[in-house]
Amino acid sequence: MNEPFDLEAVKAGAEFTTGLGHECILLADDLSGEYPLAVRAVDERGNKQVFKYTAKGKSSLICNSDFDLVMKPKKNIVTGK
Repeated sequence: MNEPFDLEAVKAGAEFTTGLGHECILLADDLSGEYPLAVRAVDERGNKQVFKYTAKGKSSLICNSDFDLVMKPKKNIVTGK
């Protein structure tokens, strides 16, 4: 289970993706209207597209989607000790 999108953590440098795992970069967080976030996403083929999202990282106000934003899972490092 992925952590919900956290805009303040992203602004502080935390990484995030779409629910499908597409790498994302926050381009703007101050757009007008219901979708103030502009995000560039890169799909598995390397295609780059810009999408708008709500402040909570939702691609739709109506339903949940695999394209909603989530925090990138943190990697556990095993030292072998």
